[in-house]
Amino acid sequence: MKYSSYVDPFYGNFESDLPKPEGIAARWFFLKAQTGNTHPGAVMPFGMVSAAPYTGGYPTGYSPYWFNYYARPERIMDPEHLKIYGFSHFHQSGTGSIGQYYNYCIVTPFIKDIPSRFTTFFLKDEHAHPGYYSGCINNIKAELTVTKGAAIHRYSFPGDEENFILFDLQMNGLVRNGEMLSSPGNIEFLDVSEKSFYALSKYDDVPLYVCVYCPQATEVKSLHDSRIVMRINGRITDVAIGFSFASFDHAKRHCLDSMNQGFDATVEQAKQVWEYMLSFIEVEGPTESLQKFYSNLYHTLIKPIDITNNSHFWNDAPCMVDLATLWDMYKVQLPLIFMLYKETGRKIVLSMLRSIKKFGYFPNCLLLTPPEPISNQAYALSCLVLYDAFTRKLKGIDWAEVLFSMVHELRRPCYNQFYRNGVLDEYPSHTLDLVAACHATVQLARELGYENIATEFSKYTNNWKNVFDLNTGLLIVNGKYYEGSHWNYSFRLLPDMHTRIALSRDYLADLDRFFGYGCPPVTQCTDPKDLITMKEGEKLNRFEGFNNETDMETPYAYDYINRIDRVAEIVRSGEQYMFSLGRGALPGNNDSGGLSACYVMNALGLFPVAGQPIFLLGSPAVNKAKIHLHNGNTFEIEAIDNGKNNIYPTDIKLNGKPLNRLILTVDEIMKGGKLSMKMFSLPQKTPPMF
Repeated sequence: MKYSSYVDPFYGNFESDLPKPEGIAARWFFLKAQTGNTHPGAVMPFGMVSAAPYTGGYPTGYSPYWFNYYARPERIMDPEHLKIYGFSHFHQSGTGSIGQYYNYCIVTPFIKDIPSRFTTFFLKDEHAHPGYYSGCINNIKAELTVTKGAAIHRYSFPGDEENFILFDLQMNGLVRNGEMLSSPGNIEFLDVSEKSFYALSKYDDVPLYVCVYCPQATEVKSLHDSRIVMRINGRITDVAIGFSFASFDHAKRHCLDSMNQGFDATVEQAKQVWEYMLSFIEVEGPTESLQKFYSNLYHTLIKPIDITNNSHFWNDAPCMVDLATLWDMYKVQLPLIFMLYKETGRKIVLSMLRSIKKFGYFPNCLLLTPPEPISNQAYALSCLVLYDAFTRKLKGIDWAEVLFSMVHELRRPCYNQFYRNGVLDEYPSHTLDLVAACHATVQLARELGYENIATEFSKYTNNWKNVFDLNTGLLIVNGKYYEGSHWNYSFRLLPDMHTRIALSRDYLADLDRFFGYGCPPVTQCTDPKDLITMKEGEKLNRFEGFNNETDMETPYAYDYINRIDRVAEIVRSGEQYMFSLGRGALPGNNDSGGLSACYVMNALGLFPVAGQPIFLLGSPAVNKAKIHLHNGNTFEIEAIDNGKNNIYPTDIKLNGKPLNRLILTVDEIMKGGKLSMKMFSLPQKTPPMF
């Protein structure tokens, strides 16, 4: 089975184009932008370098859209007839307004006359598979592939004469109407020879060392506007571009190594690496189900990026950055990575430890640029991430050092109010963040025998009660909530769910109201100027329908009250109506892979609870799955008689024995084994959660 053959790099690139929702899915309201914001460029798993067409559009540099925060995005060109400036390198993946948009080193092939900086060309005949992209620009076929530290471009010109390639190290970020959103790259060094050039350009304090080599070049010269042009001999030419954030030596080595390997061999190598990474989860099911699954798994494995030994931050330890949306990635994506990929997981943990040493904390948004505190999304997420890594038993890590780093994070002065007053700030969700972080730290401290640390922080694990309204059983109304309301955050999967459920007069009724059971279908806001529809939708206080990660774990809250039938209805409706195929396949921003990871785990019928050593059971969309764990064990899942209508699980067994609970521990999964369940068209009796 060729897993990569099911992957569509164009998956979720553009605005949502989904089936008309029916049933419970028609009751959910999209609060955020209705576009996936992924890109189809050539990239390796967790690869430093990506190469893709450059429209200048938000946020990847590939889209035909401009900034949007809700509804459909504003178009800056016809999505069916893209216009590009050339091909760029380094891209965000699925984010929203993240502040840094990369798109460095713009490369443009042309014939005869040098185009001006903001000249665009129609892009045609696009094709892509993992590690490879091709398209046609100005009658020139462009093919792109990448290695760990380089991109190789192959251009096939229609004729033999007057062929050129243009390089722009100043243009970057997002562009509209001939204006760059970000500051131009500052070229601090340039050395030009007959077939190559070296350059150092800085982008918002990010030093990028570039080495370019083209065997078919006959002349290289710098233009008055700092662009560099190469004259090419012949119709077909390969250009290697090596990058490093550390030194020219690294950039040169990446460049020459990739050229020596050759374009075709690099394409094949990238394909094999992707095949290997995708093979960690083998699934069986209908073709459409496989296409959805592996396209989402692919987009889960693009971020974060590995710049180890090429970093401008440090090179004495692994360095992984572009944890651009940690508040989304921590829920499912990082636990999934820790479960499968031991070396990548180890590097993420060691990068976090090194970051804490360098910056004094781990930022919730670590990009290539120096970190800035972000205070509205979340706090102390690193504690949950590090504890999740511990529960997956990653090796080569000093877990005592990890614990001390978590303690260092929790003792930051900005959290003093949480310890003094029991509430952190005006965002109730931030208090929940700190409670979860304290709980994770307590658990790790006890595992390692540091009872004094466990005692110190255990007394704060009940502070979550301080932000709940005892009359409603929901979070307090008069607080601030990021990308949602108090309803969207009220069903977070807390460490003490038994007590939390007891706060509600009718927890089931609250959940049913939140998901829209018994309610009429909603009207989605598609026009960003239609504030009336948007405000009316916000008043519903409804589930965001996988349009955003704010409440994406909430379906599994039903497991705690023995209603896996509700979990099945919601998750399978989401699989059917909120995820499709093609460029419009996603209901919202993919957020560095956070949304795709949610799809993957929903499809497997296992959902990790961040910061806790457990998985909750759902309704698998795939018929069979084999999860090859990083420790060499295999965990199998089988959904017997699974189908579009047969969504309700019963007769749940673990290793052939009845499982009298809707929960699995991380240890049970990491030991390997088999989870089986029979699927029915009507709800069946299931075991109690507790």
